Amino acid sequence: IIFADPPYQMENISKIADNVFEHELLNPNGWLVLEHSKVHDFSQNPHFYEHRNYGKVNFTFFVNMVEEHE
Repeated sequence: IIFADPPYQMENISKIADNVFEHELLNPNGWLVLEHSKVHDFSQNPHFYEHRNYGKVNFTFFVNMVEEHE
């Protein structure tokens, strides 16, 4: 699990998930949890799993899904 809590006003916050997956920082079936403000929408990211809102705090969950072969 990687939990990212960058400053809400950080430039390029939208690139955090891309960089995590591009540099293969997660293990197979690993999770990235990104805390962010409501102005960001990551639902189009290919690794997007779920978005949750708790008041003014938003979390987006991404997964490094690996298919198991039988």
